[in-house]
Amino acid sequence: MDRPRCPRVRGVTTATFRIHFRYLLPLVFLPLSATLFLIGHQQQRGIEVGSWDGPPPRPTEIAVALNIPAGIAAIPGGLLLELATGGFGPARRRTWWQDGVGHFYLALFVVGQWFVIGRWVDLRRGLLPSSNAASALKASKIVHVTALVGSLFFAGFGVWHISQSGWMSSWISGAGITAWGSIAAIAFIFRLRRLISSSGQGASQRD
Repeated sequence: MDRPRCPRVRGVTTATFRIHFRYLLPLVFLPLSATLFLIGHQQQRGIEVGSWDGPPPRPTEIAVALNIPAGIAAIPGGLLLELATGGFGPARRRTWWQDGVGHFYLALFVVGQWFVIGRWVDLRRGLLPSSNAASALKASKIVHVTALVGSLFFAGFGVWHISQSGWMSSWISGAGITAWGSIAAIAFIFRLRRLISSSGQGASQRD
């Protein structure tokens, strides 16, 4: 007795939609940061340079707090860019193209910051192949301990900044410094644990 054949459905494939955070995070946080900076700039419009000694507007502080690693990484090149474009001169000499070049330069670091964070998330989710090739610098415990101490100092400076704050809104930047320093410290702690455990397993296998 012949068994009934099940009809084959051709051209039907199952695909799972996966969010790639290395692309999503820059697309979200770059427009968000630009919008916050624009709102803060609008709030400061009409105030003469040097006549205001308070903290920047709250939207500007939030944008800075979100992108502190990008701002720190952009400092060396930013100083050279200011020197090349004449940004160290009087404020009245600054033109629209100088501001545009500076904002574009900073935007590149903002995109890079959130791309790296998103790539780390995608790597944890198994969307990217993990590389087994580790350089001596990457696997060095001394480098990671130094980075851990720097991150803890960074977080401590943020806490001190909050405690010394004399303005109602300037705690935002200190909170951002504390948060990023704590995140970096936790990441380096987990990295050190993996390095120590891997070195211990390697030593036991050699014995």
